[in-house]
Amino acid sequence: MIFSMTGYSRAQISESGYSVTVDMKSLNGRTLDVLFRFPKGFMYLEIEARSIVRKHLRRGRIECVVTVDVEDPKLKAPPIQPDVFLFYWNQITDLARSIPNSSFPTLSDVLRIPYIYDHSKDEKQQELFSELLLRAVNEAVEKLVTMRLEEGSILEKACRNHLETIESIVESIEKRRDEVVADLRTKIFERMREILKEFSIDPDEEKIIQEVAFLAEKSDITEELVRLKGHISHFRKLLNADEAVDGRQLDFLVQEMHREATTLGNKSADLEISVKVVDLKAEIARLREQVQNIE
Repeated sequence: MIFSMTGYSRAQISESGYSVTVDMKSLNGRTLDVLFRFPKGFMYLEIEARSIVRKHLRRGRIECVVTVDVEDPKLKAPPIQPDVFLFYWNQITDLARSIPNSSFPTLSDVLRIPYIYDHSKDEKQQELFSELLLRAVNEAVEKLVTMRLEEGSILEKACRNHLETIESIVESIEKRRDEVVADLRTKIFERMREILKEFSIDPDEEKIIQEVAFLAEKSDITEELVRLKGHISHFRKLLNADEAVDGRQLDFLVQEMHREATTLGNKSADLEISVKVVDLKAEIARLREQVQNIE
């Protein structure tokens, strides 16, 4: 199972006079980096919101934008307490009477006093809003996970296609290797006999055979081909697993494939194999491009 690191989701909840919208965007990242943008006054929810995201995701840069709209006018401002208003009105009026040449209070004067407003419901409204916002974050991240899984299935298909091409190239190199080894042994053997004859040295067949075997072994690419096939098999096994694949593990395997391909190209002197190695490294690079998008 593969999850992509890229995706987008939106969740919106309208309830009890509030409307909360969470837009969540996911980008590639080496680790999990969660960034929230809250409206002013709601940063106290960031720790809980981050915790929700971290429960669902392992890697990627997650950008979350939270928008809040108050649909019920009654919730936009606290109500006035009439008895408190009158208390301050009478106090200021009596004070104005006792001070010569002072003007009496107006409505706007008393409305500037913050204590005349009833804030007793603010705590309950805050609890309600907190619950709505965290629900919206949870819904958004669940939708994001779904989208990342859908994107992951596309990545998985692409990886399998690249693996098949890589496997095909490795098989063709393996086939060509058998032809090259036999041909190389014959050429080296004949060339050494010619050189010894040229210097009037009696050829020692046993020593020639040993030297030919040594030179052939130096250019042998069997180990590299075996390891390449092992990496391909391991990669495919991870793709077939029921649990989520770690993209970093796949990236390591691809790096190992590239290392073996480079060694293979350096050891082989055959032109046809060299051309195939170029194709092999190019296909491994394409595979890595896909792998770097996997969570």
